[in-house]
Amino acid sequence: MDKLFSEVLLNRVVNQKIFENVSILSTNKGGKSFEWNEVIKNPYVMCAHNLLDHLKSYLESDSVKYNGVTRDEYSTEFNINSKGRLDESLVLEHAIIGGSLEMVEYLMNHFRLVGSKVGQDRIGKLREATLDSMLIQCSENGRIDVAQYLLATFPEHYWDYYSAMVIAPKSGDMETLKFFIDLVDTHGIDRSQQSNVFNTAAQYGTVELIKLLKDNREKDFSKSNMFLYAIYNGNIKVLHYLLEEHIGLLNRNDTNLLESAANYNQFEIFKLLFQHNCVYSDQVIEYIAAKGNLEMLVWVQQQTNCELTSQVMEWATFNGHTEMVKWLFKNTTLTCNEEMVDGAIGQGHLETVQLLYENCTSRASSMALTNAVSDNHINVVRWMIENNHSFGQQDDAMSTAVVRGHLECLKYLHENTTFGCTPNDMDQAAYNGDLNVIKFLTENRSEGCSTQAMDNAITEGHMDVLEYLHLNRTEGCTSGVLPLAIKNGEIKIALWLMKNRTECKQTLEFGDIEGFIDNILVNDYHETLEWILNNISIPTEQIINYKNALIERYPNSIRSLQLLNKH
Repeated sequence: MDKLFSEVLLNRVVNQKIFENVSILSTNKGGKSFEWNEVIKNPYVMCAHNLLDHLKSYLESDSVKYNGVTRDEYSTEFNINSKGRLDESLVLEHAIIGGSLEMVEYLMNHFRLVGSKVGQDRIGKLREATLDSMLIQCSENGRIDVAQYLLATFPEHYWDYYSAMVIAPKSGDMETLKFFIDLVDTHGIDRSQQSNVFNTAAQYGTVELIKLLKDNREKDFSKSNMFLYAIYNGNIKVLHYLLEEHIGLLNRNDTNLLESAANYNQFEIFKLLFQHNCVYSDQVIEYIAAKGNLEMLVWVQQQTNCELTSQVMEWATFNGHTEMVKWLFKNTTLTCNEEMVDGAIGQGHLETVQLLYENCTSRASSMALTNAVSDNHINVVRWMIENNHSFGQQDDAMSTAVVRGHLECLKYLHENTTFGCTPNDMDQAAYNGDLNVIKFLTENRSEGCSTQAMDNAITEGHMDVLEYLHLNRTEGCTSGVLPLAIKNGEIKIALWLMKNRTECKQTLEFGDIEGFIDNILVNDYHETLEWILNNISIPTEQIINYKNALIERYPNSIRSLQLLNKH
Protein backbone atom coordinates (compact mmCIF):
# COMPACT_ATOMS: atom_id res chain seq x y z
CA MET A 1 0.00 0.00 0.00
CA ASP A 2 2.86 2.37 0.90
CA LYS A 3 4.52 1.72 -2.47
CA LEU A 4 1.28 2.24 -4.41
CA PHE A 5 0.52 5.41 -2.45
CA SER A 6 3.98 6.76 -3.25
CA GLU A 7 3.71 5.99 -6.96
CA VAL A 8 0.38 7.78 -7.15
CA LEU A 9 1.68 10.84 -5.33
CA LEU A 10 4.86 11.05 -7.38
CA ASN A 11 2.72 11.55 -10.49
CA ARG A 12 2.76 15.36 -10.86
CA VAL A 13 -0.79 15.77 -12.16
CA VAL A 14 -2.39 13.40 -9.67
CA ASN A 15 -0.21 14.79 -6.89
CA GLN A 16 -1.41 18.34 -7.51
CA LYS A 17 -5.09 17.38 -7.61
CA ILE A 18 -4.90 15.25 -4.48
CA PHE A 19 -3.07 17.77 -2.36
CA GLU A 20 -5.17 20.71 -3.52
CA ASN A 21 -8.18 18.86 -2.11
CA VAL A 22 -6.33 17.57 0.95
CA SER A 23 -5.35 21.14 1.74
CA ILE A 24 -8.97 22.28 1.50
CA LEU A 25 -10.22 19.43 3.70
CA SER A 26 -7.52 20.03 6.27
CA THR A 27 -8.24 23.75 6.36
CA ASN A 28 -11.95 23.11 6.84
CA LYS A 29 -11.19 20.91 9.84
CA GLY A 30 -8.83 23.48 11.28
CA GLY A 31 -5.80 21.21 10.92
CA LYS A 32 -2.46 21.77 9.25
CA SER A 33 -2.10 20.79 5.61
CA PHE A 34 1.11 19.71 3.87
CA GLU A 35 2.41 19.70 0.35
CA TRP A 36 3.95 16.39 -0.72
CA ASN A 37 7.47 17.86 -0.74
CA GLU A 38 6.86 18.83 2.91
CA VAL A 39 5.51 15.42 3.85
CA ILE A 40 8.61 13.53 2.68
CA LYS A 41 10.85 15.82 4.74
CA ASN A 42 8.89 15.52 7.96
CA PRO A 43 9.35 12.24 9.84
CA TYR A 44 6.44 12.90 12.19
CA VAL A 45 3.97 13.22 9.33
CA MET A 46 5.43 10.17 7.59
CA CYS A 47 5.02 8.13 10.77
CA ALA A 48 1.48 9.31 11.38
CA HIS A 49 0.50 8.32 7.82
CA ASN A 50 2.48 5.05 7.67
CA LEU A 51 4.82 6.09 4.86
CA LEU A 52 7.48 3.56 5.83
CA ASP A 53 9.51 3.53 2.61
CA HIS A 54 9.80 7.31 2.61
CA LEU A 55 10.61 7.35 6.31
CA LYS A 56 13.46 4.90 5.71
CA SER A 57 14.80 7.00 2.84
CA TYR A 58 14.65 10.10 4.99
CA LEU A 59 16.33 8.70 8.10
CA GLU A 60 19.00 6.78 6.18
CA SER A 61 19.88 9.50 3.69
CA ASP A 62 23.38 10.95 3.88
CA SER A 63 21.91 14.39 3.23
CA VAL A 64 19.82 14.21 6.39
CA LYS A 65 21.49 14.22 9.78
CA TYR A 66 20.74 11.30 12.06
CA ASN A 67 18.28 12.24 14.74
CA GLY A 68 17.61 15.61 13.16
CA VAL A 69 15.97 17.73 10.50
CA THR A 70 16.74 21.18 9.18
CA ARG A 71 15.44 24.15 11.11
CA ASP A 72 12.19 25.28 9.47
CA GLU A 73 8.68 26.44 10.18
CA TYR A 74 7.69 23.11 11.73
CA SER A 75 10.28 23.30 14.51
CA THR A 76 7.94 24.51 17.22
CA GLU A 77 4.92 22.47 16.21
CA PHE A 78 6.81 19.20 15.93
CA ASN A 79 9.22 19.52 18.86
CA ILE A 80 12.34 19.97 16.76
CA ASN A 81 14.72 22.16 18.70
CA SER A 82 16.83 25.05 17.43
CA LYS A 83 19.63 22.67 16.44
CA GLY A 84 17.33 20.46 14.39
CA ARG A 85 17.38 17.51 16.79
CA LEU A 86 14.44 15.19 16.54
CA ASP A 87 12.50 13.91 19.53
CA GLU A 88 12.79 10.14 19.16
CA SER A 89 9.99 9.48 21.65
CA LEU A 90 7.65 11.68 19.65
CA VAL A 91 8.58 9.90 16.41
CA LEU A 92 7.69 6.59 18.04
CA GLU A 93 4.46 8.10 19.38
CA HIS A 94 3.39 9.13 15.87
CA ALA A 95 4.29 5.68 14.57
CA ILE A 96 2.07 4.07 17.21
CA ILE A 97 -0.78 6.41 16.32
CA GLY A 98 -0.71 5.90 12.56
CA GLY A 99 2.05 3.51 11.56
CA SER A 100 2.30 -0.22 11.11
CA LEU A 101 3.95 -2.67 13.50
CA GLU A 102 6.69 -3.02 10.89
CA MET A 103 7.34 0.73 11.14
CA VAL A 104 7.60 0.59 14.93
CA GLU A 105 10.02 -2.34 14.74
CA TYR A 106 12.12 -0.47 12.18
CA LEU A 107 12.31 2.65 14.35
CA MET A 108 13.24 0.67 17.45
CA ASN A 109 16.16 -0.81 15.53
CA HIS A 110 17.08 2.46 13.84
CA PHE A 111 17.19 4.31 17.15
CA ARG A 112 19.22 1.41 18.56
CA LEU A 113 16.74 0.67 21.29
CA VAL A 114 17.06 -3.04 20.55
CA GLY A 115 19.69 -5.47 19.36
CA SER A 116 22.97 -4.12 20.77
CA LYS A 117 24.89 -3.33 23.91
CA VAL A 118 24.31 0.33 23.19
CA GLY A 119 20.65 -0.53 22.95
CA GLN A 120 20.73 -2.05 26.43
CA ASP A 121 22.53 1.01 27.80
CA ARG A 122 19.95 3.25 26.20
CA ILE A 123 17.05 1.22 27.54
CA GLY A 124 18.47 1.69 31.00
CA LYS A 125 18.47 5.46 30.53
CA LEU A 126 15.22 5.72 28.60
CA ARG A 127 13.28 3.15 30.62
CA GLU A 128 10.84 5.59 32.18
CA ALA A 129 10.73 8.14 29.39
CA THR A 130 10.34 5.85 26.39
CA LEU A 131 9.11 2.32 27.03
CA ASP A 132 6.31 3.11 29.48
CA SER A 133 5.27 6.08 27.36
CA MET A 134 5.05 3.79 24.34
CA LEU A 135 2.92 1.26 26.20
CA ILE A 136 0.55 4.02 27.31
CA GLN A 137 0.34 5.26 23.71
CA CYS A 138 -0.51 1.72 22.62
CA SER A 139 -3.31 1.62 25.16
CA GLU A 140 -4.69 5.04 24.22
CA ASN A 141 -4.70 4.21 20.51
CA GLY A 142 -5.86 0.60 20.65
CA ARG A 143 -2.55 -0.83 19.43
CA ILE A 144 -2.52 -4.27 21.05
CA ASP A 145 -0.17 -5.50 18.31
CA VAL A 146 2.52 -2.97 19.23
CA ALA A 147 1.95 -3.56 22.95
CA GLN A 148 2.49 -7.30 22.49
CA TYR A 149 5.69 -6.61 20.55
CA LEU A 150 7.03 -4.35 23.32
CA LEU A 151 6.19 -6.79 26.09
CA ALA A 152 7.85 -9.65 24.22
CA THR A 153 10.93 -7.60 23.32
CA PHE A 154 11.57 -6.23 26.81
CA PRO A 155 10.39 -8.95 29.22
CA GLU A 156 12.70 -7.75 32.00
CA HIS A 157 11.34 -4.22 32.04
CA TYR A 158 9.18 -3.25 35.01
CA TRP A 159 6.20 -2.12 32.98
CA ASP A 160 3.69 0.47 34.13
CA TYR A 161 0.69 -1.71 33.34
CA TYR A 162 -1.59 0.24 35.65
CA SER A 163 -1.21 3.60 33.89
CA ALA A 164 -1.74 1.85 30.57
CA MET A 165 -4.96 0.30 31.87
CA VAL A 166 -6.21 3.62 33.24
CA ILE A 167 -5.85 5.32 29.84
CA ALA A 168 -7.28 2.36 27.86
CA PRO A 169 -10.91 3.60 27.82
CA LYS A 170 -9.72 6.56 25.76
CA SER A 171 -9.22 4.14 22.86
CA GLY A 172 -12.94 3.34 22.91
CA ASP A 173 -12.02 -0.29 22.29
CA MET A 174 -13.36 -3.08 24.51
CA GLU A 175 -10.62 -5.52 23.50
CA THR A 176 -7.85 -3.05 24.39
CA LEU A 177 -9.36 -2.33 27.79
CA LYS A 178 -9.73 -6.03 28.57
CA PHE A 179 -6.14 -6.68 27.43
CA PHE A 180 -4.72 -4.23 29.96
CA ILE A 181 -7.14 -5.23 32.72
CA ASP A 182 -5.81 -8.77 32.39
CA LEU A 183 -2.21 -7.56 32.57
CA VAL A 184 -2.89 -5.58 35.75
CA ASP A 185 -4.73 -8.50 37.34
CA THR A 186 -1.99 -10.95 36.36
CA HIS A 187 0.67 -8.82 38.02
CA GLY A 188 -1.45 -7.96 41.07
CA ILE A 189 -1.08 -4.19 40.74
CA ASP A 190 -3.28 -1.80 42.72
CA ARG A 191 -2.75 1.97 42.46
CA SER A 192 -6.38 3.02 42.58
CA GLN A 193 -5.59 5.66 45.19
CA GLN A 194 -3.57 7.55 42.54
CA SER A 195 -5.76 7.17 39.46
CA ASN A 196 -8.94 5.36 38.56
CA VAL A 197 -9.84 3.65 35.30
CA PHE A 198 -13.57 4.28 35.86
CA ASN A 199 -12.90 8.03 35.74
CA THR A 200 -11.23 7.71 32.33
CA ALA A 201 -14.14 5.63 31.07
CA ALA A 202 -16.61 8.25 32.28
CA GLN A 203 -14.67 11.06 30.62
CA TYR A 204 -13.75 9.51 27.28
CA GLY A 205 -15.55 6.19 27.05
CA THR A 206 -18.97 4.66 26.73
CA VAL A 207 -21.53 2.99 28.94
CA GLU A 208 -20.39 -0.38 27.57
CA LEU A 209 -16.83 0.24 28.76
CA ILE A 210 -18.07 1.16 32.22
CA LYS A 211 -20.10 -2.05 32.34
CA LEU A 212 -17.01 -4.03 31.33
CA LEU A 213 -15.07 -2.39 34.13
CA LYS A 214 -17.88 -3.05 36.60
CA ASP A 215 -17.60 -6.76 35.79
CA ASN A 216 -13.80 -6.83 36.01
CA ARG A 217 -12.65 -4.00 38.33
CA GLU A 218 -15.34 -3.83 40.98
CA LYS A 219 -12.78 -2.85 43.62
CA ASP A 220 -12.12 0.46 41.82
CA PHE A 221 -15.79 1.35 41.40
CA SER A 222 -16.55 2.91 44.79
CA LYS A 223 -13.34 4.96 44.70
CA SER A 224 -14.22 6.59 41.40
CA ASN A 225 -15.55 10.08 40.74
CA MET A 226 -17.29 9.36 37.47
CA PHE A 227 -19.85 12.15 37.67
CA LEU A 228 -17.12 14.77 37.74
CA TYR A 229 -15.09 13.22 34.92
CA ALA A 230 -18.15 12.81 32.72
CA ILE A 231 -18.77 16.53 33.15
CA TYR A 232 -15.25 17.38 31.99
CA ASN A 233 -15.89 15.94 28.53
CA GLY A 234 -19.62 16.61 28.30
CA ASN A 235 -20.37 12.88 28.32
CA ILE A 236 -24.09 13.25 28.98
CA LYS A 237 -24.94 9.67 27.95
CA VAL A 238 -22.69 8.37 30.71
CA LEU A 239 -24.24 10.84 33.16
CA HIS A 240 -27.76 9.61 32.37
CA TYR A 241 -26.56 6.04 32.86
CA LEU A 242 -24.95 6.88 36.19
CA LEU A 243 -28.07 8.70 37.41
CA GLU A 244 -30.25 5.74 36.43
CA GLU A 245 -28.03 2.87 37.57
CA HIS A 246 -25.54 4.25 40.11
CA ILE A 247 -27.18 7.25 41.76
CA GLY A 248 -25.40 6.29 44.98
CA LEU A 249 -22.15 7.65 43.55
CA LEU A 250 -23.63 11.14 43.28
CA ASN A 251 -22.43 13.49 46.01
CA ARG A 252 -25.02 16.25 45.86
CA ASN A 253 -23.10 18.37 48.38
CA ASP A 254 -20.02 18.57 46.16
CA THR A 255 -20.12 22.11 44.73
CA ASN A 256 -17.37 21.10 42.32
CA LEU A 257 -19.94 19.32 40.14
CA LEU A 258 -21.95 22.39 39.14
CA GLU A 259 -18.84 24.57 39.12
CA SER A 260 -17.24 22.17 36.65
CA ALA A 261 -20.37 22.08 34.50
CA ALA A 262 -20.24 25.87 34.37
CA ASN A 263 -16.48 26.01 33.81
CA TYR A 264 -16.68 23.49 30.95
CA ASN A 265 -19.69 25.28 29.47
CA GLN A 266 -21.98 22.26 29.83
CA PHE A 267 -25.40 23.89 30.13
CA GLU A 268 -27.53 20.75 29.67
CA ILE A 269 -25.43 18.90 32.22
CA PHE A 270 -25.73 21.85 34.60
CA LYS A 271 -29.52 21.73 34.38
CA LEU A 272 -29.55 17.95 34.75
CA LEU A 273 -27.50 18.02 37.95
CA PHE A 274 -29.42 21.02 39.28
CA GLN A 275 -32.64 19.05 38.85
CA HIS A 276 -31.07 16.31 40.99
CA ASN A 277 -30.56 18.85 43.79
CA CYS A 278 -26.82 19.27 43.50
CA VAL A 279 -25.66 22.28 45.51
CA TYR A 280 -23.91 25.28 44.00
CA SER A 281 -21.54 27.96 45.23
CA ASP A 282 -21.77 31.71 44.67
CA GLN A 283 -18.78 31.45 42.33
CA VAL A 284 -20.63 29.30 39.80
CA ILE A 285 -22.01 32.35 37.99
CA GLU A 286 -18.47 33.71 37.58
CA TYR A 287 -17.45 30.53 35.77
CA ILE A 288 -20.40 31.02 33.44
CA ALA A 289 -19.44 34.63 32.78
CA ALA A 290 -15.90 33.57 31.94
CA LYS A 291 -17.25 31.19 29.29
CA GLY A 292 -19.63 33.78 27.85
CA ASN A 293 -22.74 31.59 27.85
CA LEU A 294 -25.40 34.28 28.14
CA GLU A 295 -28.32 31.84 28.01
CA MET A 296 -26.83 29.89 30.89
CA LEU A 297 -26.09 33.07 32.84
CA VAL A 298 -29.69 34.28 32.57
CA TRP A 299 -31.06 30.85 33.52
CA VAL A 300 -28.84 30.56 36.61
CA GLN A 301 -29.63 34.14 37.63
CA GLN A 302 -33.34 33.32 37.47
CA GLN A 303 -33.21 29.85 39.06
CA THR A 304 -30.70 30.40 41.87
CA ASN A 305 -29.69 32.93 44.49
CA CYS A 306 -26.39 33.72 42.75
CA GLU A 307 -25.75 37.46 42.54
CA LEU A 308 -24.39 39.27 39.53
CA THR A 309 -21.29 40.87 41.05
CA SER A 310 -18.50 43.00 39.62
CA GLN A 311 -16.50 39.80 39.10
CA VAL A 312 -19.11 38.71 36.56
CA MET A 313 -18.52 41.90 34.57
CA GLU A 314 -14.76 41.49 34.97
CA TRP A 315 -14.76 37.98 33.51
CA ALA A 316 -17.09 38.95 30.67
CA THR A 317 -14.97 41.94 29.64
CA PHE A 318 -11.64 40.15 30.00
CA ASN A 319 -12.79 37.35 27.70
CA GLY A 320 -14.45 39.65 25.19
CA HIS A 321 -18.02 38.41 25.62
CA THR A 322 -19.56 41.54 24.15
CA GLU A 323 -23.18 40.34 24.08
CA MET A 324 -22.99 39.39 27.73
CA VAL A 325 -21.49 42.79 28.60
CA LYS A 326 -24.32 44.50 26.71
CA TRP A 327 -26.87 42.45 28.66
CA LEU A 328 -25.20 43.31 31.97
CA PHE A 329 -25.23 47.03 31.16
CA LYS A 330 -28.90 46.85 30.19
CA ASN A 331 -30.22 44.61 32.98
CA THR A 332 -28.04 45.43 36.00
CA THR A 333 -26.40 48.41 37.65
CA LEU A 334 -22.93 46.99 37.07
CA THR A 335 -20.32 49.25 35.53
CA CYS A 336 -16.64 48.84 34.66
CA ASN A 337 -13.34 50.06 36.06
CA GLU A 338 -9.83 50.72 34.75
CA GLU A 339 -8.74 47.13 35.36
CA MET A 340 -11.59 45.81 33.21
CA VAL A 341 -10.77 48.22 30.39
CA ASP A 342 -7.11 47.24 30.53
CA GLY A 343 -8.03 43.56 30.54
CA ALA A 344 -10.16 43.85 27.41
CA ILE A 345 -7.44 45.88 25.67
CA GLY A 346 -4.70 43.45 26.65
CA GLN A 347 -6.71 40.56 25.24
CA GLY A 348 -7.41 42.39 21.99
CA HIS A 349 -11.21 42.55 22.31
CA LEU A 350 -11.79 45.76 20.33
CA GLU A 351 -15.59 45.50 20.18
CA THR A 352 -15.75 45.03 23.95
CA VAL A 353 -13.34 47.93 24.51
CA GLN A 354 -15.48 50.22 22.38
CA LEU A 355 -18.59 49.14 24.29
CA LEU A 356 -16.91 49.94 27.61
CA TYR A 357 -15.90 53.39 26.42
CA GLU A 358 -19.49 54.05 25.33
CA ASN A 359 -21.14 52.90 28.56
CA CYS A 360 -18.87 53.85 31.45
CA THR A 361 -16.49 56.60 32.47
CA SER A 362 -13.45 54.44 33.27
CA ARG A 363 -10.58 54.64 30.82
CA ALA A 364 -7.41 52.69 30.10
CA SER A 365 -4.27 52.99 32.19
CA SER A 366 -0.91 54.19 30.89
CA MET A 367 0.20 50.58 30.35
CA ALA A 368 -2.77 49.48 28.27
CA LEU A 369 -1.31 50.38 24.87
CA THR A 370 1.92 48.53 25.60
CA ASN A 371 -0.09 45.49 26.63
CA ALA A 372 -1.98 45.58 23.34
CA VAL A 373 1.29 45.85 21.42
CA SER A 374 2.80 42.99 23.41
CA ASP A 375 0.24 40.55 22.02
CA ASN A 376 0.15 42.17 18.56
CA HIS A 377 -3.43 43.44 18.77
CA ILE A 378 -2.92 45.91 15.93
CA ASN A 379 -6.62 46.81 15.58
CA VAL A 380 -6.79 47.84 19.23
CA VAL A 381 -3.51 49.76 18.91
CA ARG A 382 -4.83 51.69 15.89
CA TRP A 383 -8.12 52.48 17.59
CA MET A 384 -6.46 53.75 20.77
CA ILE A 385 -4.03 56.03 18.94
CA GLU A 386 -6.55 57.31 16.40
CA ASN A 387 -9.01 58.13 19.18
CA ASN A 388 -6.43 59.59 21.58
CA HIS A 389 -6.95 56.85 24.15
CA SER A 390 -3.23 56.16 24.73
CA PHE A 391 -2.32 57.97 27.92
CA GLY A 392 0.96 58.50 29.73
CA GLN A 393 4.52 57.71 28.73
CA GLN A 394 4.43 54.93 26.12
CA ASP A 395 8.01 54.75 24.83
CA ASP A 396 8.12 51.13 25.92
CA ALA A 397 5.35 50.39 23.41
CA MET A 398 7.76 50.54 20.46
CA SER A 399 10.42 48.63 22.38
CA THR A 400 7.83 45.98 23.09
CA ALA A 401 6.92 45.73 19.40
CA VAL A 402 10.60 45.23 18.52
CA VAL A 403 11.35 42.67 21.21
CA ARG A 404 8.17 40.71 20.52
CA GLY A 405 8.80 40.77 16.77
CA HIS A 406 5.52 42.46 15.86
CA LEU A 407 6.54 44.23 12.65
CA GLU A 408 3.09 45.58 11.77
CA CYS A 409 2.72 47.22 15.18
CA LEU A 410 6.27 48.56 14.93
CA LYS A 411 5.61 50.16 11.55
CA TYR A 412 2.36 51.69 12.74
CA LEU A 413 3.92 53.19 15.88
CA HIS A 414 6.85 54.53 13.85
CA GLU A 415 4.54 56.23 11.36
CA ASN A 416 1.89 57.51 13.76
CA THR A 417 3.57 58.32 17.09
CA THR A 418 6.71 59.91 18.50
CA PHE A 419 7.59 56.84 20.55
CA GLY A 420 11.14 55.53 20.45
CA CYS A 421 13.16 52.42 21.20
CA THR A 422 16.71 51.59 22.36
CA PRO A 423 19.84 49.84 21.01
CA ASN A 424 19.07 46.97 23.36
CA ASP A 425 15.89 46.33 21.43
CA MET A 426 17.70 45.53 18.19
CA ASP A 427 20.10 43.35 20.20
CA GLN A 428 17.09 41.36 21.37
CA ALA A 429 15.63 41.20 17.87
CA ALA A 430 18.92 39.65 16.72
CA TYR A 431 18.67 37.11 19.53
CA ASN A 432 15.16 36.25 18.34
CA GLY A 433 16.25 36.02 14.70
CA ASP A 434 13.75 38.68 13.59
CA LEU A 435 15.53 39.75 10.42
CA ASN A 436 12.63 41.81 9.06
CA VAL A 437 12.44 43.80 12.29
CA ILE A 438 16.19 44.43 12.16
CA LYS A 439 15.96 45.56 8.54
CA PHE A 440 13.15 47.97 9.37
CA LEU A 441 15.02 49.46 12.33
CA THR A 442 18.22 49.86 10.30
CA GLU A 443 16.43 51.50 7.39
CA ASN A 444 14.02 53.69 9.37
CA ARG A 445 15.33 54.29 12.90
CA SER A 446 18.49 55.81 14.35
CA GLU A 447 18.79 54.04 17.71
CA GLY A 448 21.04 51.31 16.30
CA CYS A 449 22.37 48.35 18.29
CA SER A 450 25.54 47.14 20.04
CA THR A 451 28.05 44.34 19.48
CA GLN A 452 25.62 42.20 21.45
CA ALA A 453 23.35 42.08 18.39
CA MET A 454 25.86 40.17 16.27
CA ASP A 455 26.92 38.09 19.27
CA ASN A 456 23.29 37.12 19.83
CA ALA A 457 22.80 36.16 16.19
CA ILE A 458 25.94 34.00 16.36
CA THR A 459 25.14 32.16 19.59
CA GLU A 460 21.55 31.53 18.51
CA GLY A 461 22.51 30.30 15.05
CA HIS A 462 20.79 33.01 12.99
CA MET A 463 23.05 33.04 9.94
CA ASP A 464 20.77 35.31 7.91
CA VAL A 465 20.79 37.93 10.68
CA LEU A 466 24.56 37.63 11.05
CA GLU A 467 25.17 38.23 7.35
CA TYR A 468 22.80 41.21 7.29
CA LEU A 469 24.47 42.84 10.30
CA HIS A 470 27.88 42.22 8.73
CA LEU A 471 26.90 43.94 5.48
CA ASN A 472 24.70 46.73 6.83
CA ARG A 473 25.95 47.72 10.27
CA THR A 474 29.30 48.68 11.81
CA GLU A 475 28.97 47.52 15.42
CA GLY A 476 30.59 44.12 14.81
CA CYS A 477 30.96 41.35 17.37
CA THR A 478 33.21 40.47 20.32
CA SER A 479 36.27 38.24 20.10
CA GLY A 480 34.91 35.71 22.58
CA VAL A 481 31.91 34.73 20.49
CA LEU A 482 33.75 32.30 18.16
CA PRO A 483 34.24 29.57 20.80
CA LEU A 484 30.60 29.98 21.83
CA ALA A 485 29.49 29.30 18.27
CA ILE A 486 31.48 26.06 18.35
CA LYS A 487 30.07 25.16 21.77
CA ASN A 488 26.56 25.55 20.38
CA GLY A 489 27.28 23.35 17.37
CA GLU A 490 27.20 26.24 14.90
CA ILE A 491 30.25 25.14 12.91
CA LYS A 492 29.13 26.84 9.69
CA ILE A 493 28.83 30.13 11.54
CA ALA A 494 32.19 29.55 13.23
CA LEU A 495 33.91 29.00 9.88
CA TRP A 496 32.19 32.09 8.47
CA LEU A 497 33.46 34.17 11.41
CA MET A 498 37.03 32.96 10.95
CA LYS A 499 36.84 33.99 7.31
CA ASN A 500 34.91 37.26 7.53
CA ARG A 501 35.34 38.90 10.95
CA THR A 502 38.65 40.36 12.10
CA GLU A 503 37.55 40.20 15.74
CA CYS A 504 37.83 36.41 15.63
CA LYS A 505 40.83 34.09 15.35
CA GLN A 506 41.69 32.69 11.94
CA THR A 507 42.75 29.32 13.37
CA LEU A 508 41.86 27.35 16.48
CA GLU A 509 43.80 25.06 18.77
CA PHE A 510 42.61 22.34 21.12
CA GLY A 511 42.91 24.66 24.11
CA ASP A 512 40.42 27.07 22.52
CA ILE A 513 37.63 24.52 22.42
CA GLU A 514 38.56 21.90 25.02
CA GLY A 515 36.06 23.21 27.55
CA PHE A 516 33.21 22.93 25.06
CA ILE A 517 33.68 19.34 23.87
CA ASP A 518 31.35 17.95 26.53
CA ASN A 519 28.49 20.15 25.31
CA ILE A 520 29.17 19.10 21.72
CA LEU A 521 29.01 15.43 22.69
CA VAL A 522 25.88 15.58 24.83
CA ASN A 523 23.98 17.39 22.04
CA ASP A 524 25.43 15.17 19.29
CA TYR A 525 26.68 18.13 17.26
CA HIS A 526 28.43 15.65 14.98
CA GLU A 527 29.13 18.09 12.14
CA THR A 528 31.01 20.32 14.56
CA LEU A 529 32.80 17.32 16.05
CA GLU A 530 33.80 16.09 12.60
CA TRP A 531 35.35 19.47 11.75
CA ILE A 532 37.24 19.52 15.05
CA LEU A 533 38.60 16.00 14.49
CA ASN A 534 39.73 16.88 10.96
CA ASN A 535 41.24 20.28 11.73
CA ILE A 536 42.47 20.32 15.34
CA SER A 537 45.01 18.01 16.90
CA ILE A 538 43.50 16.21 19.90
CA PRO A 539 45.57 13.98 22.22
CA THR A 540 44.84 10.26 21.81
CA GLU A 541 43.96 9.83 25.48
CA GLN A 542 41.34 12.55 25.13
CA ILE A 543 39.75 10.74 22.18
CA ILE A 544 39.49 7.62 24.35
CA ASN A 545 37.93 9.64 27.17
CA TYR A 546 35.37 11.11 24.80
CA LYS A 547 34.43 7.63 23.53
CA ASN A 548 33.90 6.39 27.06
CA ALA A 549 31.82 9.46 27.91
CA LEU A 550 29.56 8.84 24.90
CA ILE A 551 29.00 5.19 25.77
CA GLU A 552 28.47 5.75 29.49
CA ARG A 553 26.77 9.15 29.70
CA TYR A 554 25.55 10.18 26.26
CA PRO A 555 24.14 7.05 24.53
CA ASN A 556 21.84 9.21 22.39
CA SER A 557 24.80 10.78 20.57
CA ILE A 558 25.24 7.91 18.14
CA ARG A 559 26.67 9.85 15.19
CA SER A 560 29.33 11.41 17.41
CA LEU A 561 30.35 7.96 18.64
CA GLN A 562 30.58 6.71 15.06
CA LEU A 563 32.90 9.60 14.21
CA LEU A 564 35.18 8.92 17.16
CA ASN A 565 35.32 5.21 16.32
CA LYS A 566 36.50 6.05 12.80
CA HIS A 567 39.06 8.60 13.93
